[in-house]
Amino acid sequence: MSSRSSSTSSQSSRSGSPIPQLDPSTLAILGSFYADKAEEEQIFNDLAQRSKWSQYVDDEKPDEQESSIQHPKMISVDEFRVGFREDWQLSQFWYSTKFAYKLAKCIHHLCSTSNRIDGVVQAGPTTEPTIAFVCCPTSFVAFTNLYPPSPGDDLKYTALLMEHDQRFSYLPLSTRRTRYIPYDLTDPTKIPADIVGKVDLVVVDPPFLNLRTNEQVATTLRRILRTDTGKLIIITSTSLEGEEPAERNKSPLHIVYNSAPIGPLRRTQLNVEHVGLQNDFACWGSWDGAESFGHIEE
Repeated sequence: MSSRSSSTSSQSSRSGSPIPQLDPSTLAILGSFYADKAEEEQIFNDLAQRSKWSQYVDDEKPDEQESSIQHPKMISVDEFRVGFREDWQLSQFWYSTKFAYKLAKCIHHLCSTSNRIDGVVQAGPTTEPTIAFVCCPTSFVAFTNLYPPSPGDDLKYTALLMEHDQRFSYLPLSTRRTRYIPYDLTDPTKIPADIVGKVDLVVVDPPFLNLRTNEQVATTLRRILRTDTGKLIIITSTSLEGEEPAERNKSPLHIVYNSAPIGPLRRTQLNVEHVGLQNDFACWGSWDGAESFGHIEE
């Protein structure tokens, strides 16, 4: 009886205690977190609907003229960064919005000027370049958002996103002009046959900063790039180049990317910016004159 009475008294005492409350700053953080999650889910739901429509157009209307098709527009870089949060286990670090769009403009300028002689667009395979974005989804989103495929464009590009993270298959894509291709670094030769030797420009940001990763990526690049005219843009840490001239000949960048079409590399003028990543990154190109890449009038 006494122990039961003591227990009842203890329960009564606890029931009269005030309910614990979180600190206002903690509540604000939680509120922001749930708001961000709700926005992320909204963007994903919207993307699922866009993706279904694009797939319907490609599957049900294969013979319809491109000019009569209204594909959903690619999301913006800001929407992308909300809807697709970085997965640090996959070494994902998104570019800043400003840099992503600057890179898109430089890529478009490079492809456009490569197709002109005395200001006139030339006929031939490069007037419809195939651009592969390998392990750099932010640049793919920025490019296709800023330059949505249009039948009236002089530059009728095809843009490929090659990525391990299959969340990106939900991006608003069309198999006619934009396309997601699952990519596995551990199997670098597993590439769709229709793009082997057909890519005019590759933009790549190897996910891990080591020699092995770059060797795997390089195997893929040599397989998909045109051997005679293909160009490479690589964005990575300056630590892979080496600080001193004597180190650079032995650095992963110069060992791996040492011959056409993926080398030798020239450091460009483009200043790389990430969100929340302090590592020093830079951009290199594989073609003669790549040193000036990044210098365009805004």
